[in-house]
Amino acid sequence: MHSPIKNKPDLKKNFGSGAIINSNKGEIAEARARKKAQQADKERIETLENDLGEVKALLKELIGKL
Repeated sequence: MHSPIKNKPDLKKNFGSGAIINSNKGEIAEARARKKAQQADKERIETLENDLGEVKALLKELIGKL
């Protein structure tokens, strides 16, 4: 069973689980898009960090050969 939350027409509370449910589909889609973009940014940063680590290792190897 759901009950509306005072002053928040798009939010409902589920009495069984205590979860707050957003019934605004536009906001839900925007939140999912933000989460997807954040995940893509995180993966991009991790890739850059790995690439930088490889470059550092190669430079150390090159300097060691001089």
